[in-house]
Amino acid sequence: MEDLLAGETEQGICPILFFEVEGLFLDILGLVVELDLILEITADPEGGLLGALLEGLLC
Repeated sequence: MEDLLAGETEQGICPILFFEVEGLFLDILGLVVELDLILEITADPEGGLLGALLEGLLC
């Protein structure tokens, strides 16, 4: 798992959060669930008001 990232990327989009869960495996009475989850949240200052606000506050 990784937590908050800071800094500007080359495209001008600011990474806010990168969360990765690898290899979650559940076997419940024969029901098998395998989960690989990636959640990535970024702020695009040219994409609208919320993106510009978050980019200004966090990056």
